[in-house]
Amino acid sequence: MDVIVKEGSPPIIIMEKFVGVTPFISGKLNSVDKFMIRAEIHPSKSCVAIKKSMGQWKQIQGNLPTISGGELDPDADMWAVPYGQNQYDVEKNVMTFVFALKPMVLSAGSNYSFRFDVLIDGCEPSYSSVSVSINEPPSSGFISVHPRDAV
Repeated sequence: MDVIVKEGSPPIIIMEKFVGVTPFISGKLNSVDKFMIRAEIHPSKSCVAIKKSMGQWKQIQGNLPTISGGELDPDADMWAVPYGQNQYDVEKNVMTFVFALKPMVLSAGSNYSFRFDVLIDGCEPSYSSVSVSINEPPSSGFISVHPRDAV
């Protein structure tokens, strides 16, 4: 087995989840929510050419349409913004990729894991992942009150 050691460090990826425009910290989403992930690519000490970033969203767990290698299908009717949408901030040298799904795309009671891979010429590859759980719809039940007779 060969071991290859390369000098330098990969770019830094900061992932944030949102429900609509509200940051989503923890808990479960509802299937009616518009779910969004923002991946910010920041330079590292040895990888500064962030503007040349190539990003790819993959599904690690879930039931959304995919193409080869688990990449989410860019042509599927599930995107609230076009697949691969990105924006470069020249002042901060930060590239932002947006992943936004339409409401009712995520299935109730399901768990999803998404991974964002970034490739930049001359830099080590980098990735980050997030997971999310979707609430199940309410179900019928019963209520019991004690004592049965009250004053």
